[in-house]
Amino acid sequence: MNRELFFSELKRVSSLEKFIHEESVFFFDEIESTNSYLHDAASNSQSNCSWMIAASDSQTKGRGRLQRKFYSPCGNGLYFSFCLEPSDGVKNPADYTVASCVAVCRAIEKFFGKKDCKVKWVNDIYIGSKKVCGILTEGVMDASLSKVRSAIVGIGVNIFDDPALPEDLKEKVGSVTGCISEKFTSCSVKEIREKFLAQIFAELLEIFESKENVIKEYKERSNLIGRKLLVTPLIGNNESSYEATALDITDDAGLVVELSDGSRKTLHTGEVTLSL
Repeated sequence: MNRELFFSELKRVSSLEKFIHEESVFFFDEIESTNSYLHDAASNSQSNCSWMIAASDSQTKGRGRLQRKFYSPCGNGLYFSFCLEPSDGVKNPADYTVASCVAVCRAIEKFFGKKDCKVKWVNDIYIGSKKVCGILTEGVMDASLSKVRSAIVGIGVNIFDDPALPEDLKEKVGSVTGCISEKFTSCSVKEIREKFLAQIFAELLEIFESKENVIKEYKERSNLIGRKLLVTPLIGNNESSYEATALDITDDAGLVVELSDGSRKTLHTGEVTLSL
């Protein structure tokens, strides 16, 4: 990945680029996991720099929620993580997921001219009926203070269609632009990726450095509100599943659902899928 192009573009699209220092940005051709790399770096860091970034052409052990494998091939997507270390620690990790979802949606719409990017609670970005981005937020503990010291957010965006996409993903996974085609001949695929990464960080910087409250936009972008769901509170235990209707999202990113008997629950964990 091209560091010079990334910083040049970030300077062009953001007045807040000063918050990201070159010595805290790490680019790779291939890596096991950008989240794991930053977790190790943050655990051993004595730096006062608030932002750290790791990005790679591909990941060999990319992961999503619940340690699920996140498919991260070279040439079709953008895979990166960032680490933030607030002076008073991480209060609510969901805030980082919410802000990142909104930032990625804004970046996709501005950079690619797309519309109607939606969020599937809690951490997936959809265009139409297909997932184009997954987000994973993890914490770094400070054992001496018994608090979460840093938040690490991993983001994987499918920019182009992948002809080698595994069969089990084809029905539910899409891409932002579709196939690599002639419309990109004036700008290499790698250049698109670095410039898009800069656009995402322009949005992230604007949200985090201004302390913008984006929960309202996160709610408005939800593709679940008013729809029937299958809720699985205990992942992997289908016997615990039940049907419900999504009603709202709370200010701390909980999903409010109504059960068939009229009772309501607010979900902060678990998994939801749209009922057919």
